[in-house]
Amino acid sequence: MGSCCPNLRVRPYSRVKYVLVSVVRHKLYLYCRAGKIDLPTLKLTVLGATALKMKTISANKKTFRGVIHAMDGSVVCAKLKVKRGHWKVEGVDSWFLSNTSKTVRRLSGGAVLGLRAEWGVSDSALELPAVGANAGMNPCLRSAEYNVILEALSGNVTSLIVEDSFLLTLPLAFCANPAASFLSVYFEDGLVTLGVAVEKKLEAVFSFPCPAVSYIEASAARVRRYWEHVLKRDDFPRKAFIFDCGAGWQNDDCDGLAAETLILPKELSGGDAVKAAGAALAPAYPVPAFRVPPAYSFRVYRSLLLKISAALLCLSVIITSASFLANTRAGMKLAHSEEEYHSRLNENKALQELNKTADELAVKILSTKKAYTQSTRWGTVLTLLSEIKPDDLFLERLGTDHVAGAENSVRIALSGWARTETSVTEFISGLQASGFITNVSLSSMERDARNGNICRFRILCTMQLYND
Repeated sequence: MGSCCPNLRVRPYSRVKYVLVSVVRHKLYLYCRAGKIDLPTLKLTVLGATALKMKTISANKKTFRGVIHAMDGSVVCAKLKVKRGHWKVEGVDSWFLSNTSKTVRRLSGGAVLGLRAEWGVSDSALELPAVGANAGMNPCLRSAEYNVILEALSGNVTSLIVEDSFLLTLPLAFCANPAASFLSVYFEDGLVTLGVAVEKKLEAVFSFPCPAVSYIEASAARVRRYWEHVLKRDDFPRKAFIFDCGAGWQNDDCDGLAAETLILPKELSGGDAVKAAGAALAPAYPVPAFRVPPAYSFRVYRSLLLKISAALLCLSVIITSASFLANTRAGMKLAHSEEEYHSRLNENKALQELNKTADELAVKILSTKKAYTQSTRWGTVLTLLSEIKPDDLFLERLGTDHVAGAENSVRIALSGWARTETSVTEFISGLQASGFITNVSLSSMERDARNGNICRFRILCTMQLYND
């Protein structure tokens, strides 16, 4: 075990699961040899167990997202789902780290981040050891790249795993007849990567320069020799899964191993998409995962607090909007009720007559109140009449009437007799010269022969009732 990874261990649930699987598999093998169970039944049992596993995975989580940091600085995200017991690629997308809004939109549900790791026995320059690594070789990550990527994807990453995990997860997910132990061979851009999986656990990853596909077999032979002679292990796989490398690969075996070409879905056409899909499948299979440092945990808590704050803000906006809508609805309802009330008032004739009578009564009451509270010109009028009346003119009656629409005006009717018509004319001239009596007119004038041939007259005029 390398000194750079002092606390490596296999996850407990992985140990228990594989021990149980091994015991069940051994029992089924013994029953098959003893004739207690036939081969078709055994196959159905295995298929049922596989379907149960896929059903359990899909029940726990419906969507799996994997993210890797490509060499050109972009982020590649693969989205996979379980449909009818099989893995289905939903899509592959890529963007640059500077596009923060797209990062939040695409990874809001969380994603597994695959990190480029270096596998070795011991290297003091390597940091951040992985949890769940195996005896012999250990994946480690350089902290500089780790911090840069994690800072950009803070709050959107659920776990950190080795980017090479696709060498284990993709053969198990997309191969028709997956084996428990196998050698994964991946060739890209003059570099061949070989992953050694033992009992469905990724034990080690090797990378060699490879100028052509034909050199893959030689690379597999070098890995076998290192495994058996340097690591002193005798559990090297007997089967190889070779990722579709194009037309250059023609062999049916790889250094004596039973070779099988792994055909991936057409959506996984590039190397970055393949690695992102492998990272997405990591929660379903035991792959080496990196410890999460305290700083990352703090960012996760900070993201949680921001989400809670955003939720409270949205709640306040919703409450404010609901209150506004409720007030608007109440105002509209009140306006409708008021309109309906006035409509019914207009339709009620008896009520309209009553309102009209009430208005007239109110005007009279106000006029009477004003007459009692404000000083009027009646005293001035009586004084004026005594001053301008000729000696041979006598007043018999004085009558008043309210002028419609004019609260400050009153109609006056003066009746009397005079000895000559000239006296009546002088009296009318005096009324007109007063300044507050207007519209003076002689309504009637006639001679009374039975009473000494006197002139009887009736004068109408309008007076401003209140003082300004």
